[in-house]
Amino acid sequence: MKKDDMSEKEFSLVIASVEVLKAATPNLKKLQPEQVEIYLGDVLDRIKILNDDAKKKKDNYDKEE
Repeated sequence: MKKDDMSEKEFSLVIASVEVLKAATPNLKKLQPEQVEIYLGDVLDRIKILNDDAKKKKDNYDKEE
């Protein structure tokens, strides 16, 4: 997927997701294979929470305008 195919917000979320995964990589090397799926699930849950929070803030901002 190219940047041209996404909105600026979607692109920012992709970049943030990549940064989270890059930061998580050293920890992945320390885990057993069965633990990796659980760890990545936790990382993805955190990304979803951040995305949901951003959507709520945007919705609240839009309501104020």
